[in-house]
Amino acid sequence: AYYKLKKYDLALKHYYKALYFCEITEEHGILCEIAQIYLNLKRYDIAEEKLKKVLHLDLPLPPSYTNEVKKTAINGLAYIYLHTGRISEAIEQQEILLQDVPENIQVIQIPSQSSLKV
Repeated sequence: AYYKLKKYDLALKHYYKALYFCEITEEHGILCEIAQIYLNLKRYDIAEEKLKKVLHLDLPLPPSYTNEVKKTAINGLAYIYLHTGRISEAIEQQEILLQDVPENIQVIQIPSQSSLKV
């Protein structure tokens, strides 16, 4: 709700609280949501950190969910790299996306709120 109202500080506060009260520090979906907020705030450094963390988590997930999470994180990283002038890294991410999830033939795009919900 806070995200849709563009009250990003409150949204972040509640996402971090949720992680704390659930006694977890890393959860794919919440990390993607947090990264989306940082993308909107143009805090690419923090968004990049969260998306890389998503890619390195090793939690048991169904394959379809894993592919969606991976696609979201890679797309987010490509967007960050493109908008911070790191073009070769953006291209690398798109190549990874095409190799790992071949049904995804697309150009770099900003991840929407709905695409980050996993």
